[in-house]
Amino acid sequence: MPIDRNQYVHHLYQQNVQILIDRFPIVFNRDNPLPLEVGAFESIIAVPDLGMGDEELECVLLCWTARREYCRSIVMMRQRFDLEGNPVERIDQETLAAQQERYDRFVRRGML
Repeated sequence: MPIDRNQYVHHLYQQNVQILIDRFPIVFNRDNPLPLEVGAFESIIAVPDLGMGDEELECVLLCWTARREYCRSIVMMRQRFDLEGNPVERIDQETLAAQQERYDRFVRRGML
């Protein structure tokens, strides 16, 4: 039986997320992730010997940024960070409003 797209994406996430946690431990912290700068994909994929390709990185970032911990960080920190953990820009109001809605849903469900 073939797996569906969501299962495939999550499978690639599980296989590859540790690479980013090891390479960029400040921003890819499981409990307290930092909101990533716009253009993080390009910065990460340019790293020599990364150990994953475009598709794997896309899946990792998709799953990583969908996590409730990441949502909480956006709402609480209200700024984005580069791969070394330096603040680089404020989060725009549209993104912040959408993440606040997601955060509120997580809270109502007892997930945060």
